[in-house]
Amino acid sequence: MDYESSRSRETGCWDGRIAADGLVSVCDVPSPTPDFELGDDWGNLLVNTGMGPDCDPELREFWVKESKANYAGNDGRERLRMCAIGSRDRDGLHTRLRDVKCPVLRMHVS
Repeated sequence: MDYESSRSRETGCWDGRIAADGLVSVCDVPSPTPDFELGDDWGNLLVNTGMGPDCDPELREFWVKESKANYAGNDGRERLRMCAIGSRDRDGLHTRLRDVKCPVLRMHVS
């Protein structure tokens, strides 16, 4: 429920600012980019973050391929930009959890 705060990073969580800042820059272009294509780095980062560096190679290959397909072209670049901004700039709920009085569905989208 925390964001990528210094406290969460000290416990071994990733630093969303570092991971996403470069993507925001790459994706923030004023004109359409119909040929936009990601390399394998982003897909591997997602797999490493979500499933660990020792993820089954077939599963890794599937998700790297899926992330490249999802973020391809101009629409994909825009989706990636929004995801990267969300990862970089979001706040956390950790300090407000005691105020939550209803069921919560927490979704993490990449």
